Amino acid sequence: MRKKTTIEILLFSLIICMVLSAVEGSVPILPLDQVKAGMKGKGRSVFQGNRIEEFDVEIIGVLKNVEPKKSIILARLKGGILEEAGVISGMSGSPVYVDGKLIGAVAYSLGTFVKEPIAGITPIGEMMSISEKRKKGPVFSPQVPVKKHLTLDELFMLNKDFFLSKAVFHSEGRALKPLSIPLVFSGFSSYAFEQSRSFFSNLGFNP
Repeated sequence: MRKKTTIEILLFSLIICMVLSAVEGSVPILPLDQVKAGMKGKGRSVFQGNRIEEFDVEIIGVLKNVEPKKSIILARLKGGILEEAGVISGMSGSPVYVDGKLIGAVAYSLGTFVKEPIAGITPIGEMMSISEKRKKGPVFSPQVPVKKHLTLDELFMLNKDFFLSKAVFHSEGRALKPLSIPLVFSGFSSYAFEQSRSFFSNLGFNP
């Protein structure tokens, strides 16, 4: 049990580092209050294999305060397979730029079966505030949660603020739903996979 818990904590810590490092580079940013409807830009994602491709972005508007201190940028995406498939789950986290400045990352799609490629983008300012909160908060150390009987639910509750809300937001009568992130398990027993499935699902992954 202790070995299993330690492995889960290490995996979780790795995920935290990957998320935060993506917003701490030297890329110029465009604050949310400067994002306007009609702006056009580019996004980057991997649709097949490991090749990064660009897609076109047109800003539709900004949904402000959908939750406390949370806004969503609405954008229409064009190019590649987007016209046929719409916004797909693997695009979660894809960076979006306007005039070479980072405005945020793709995080939501419009409905479950809607093929129209309209996405919800998490503003870069909110992503950076999460990073700052992490820096100022308690250091993730073995002193607090690394106990022999730490459960996955307890681990999730300790770090839930650093992941996407699973709430569904509405725009013009249609639902904006968080995109899940495909997650592949390898080398784990079926028991370990089933025990961890709900934990990773709560974090926005699709195991």
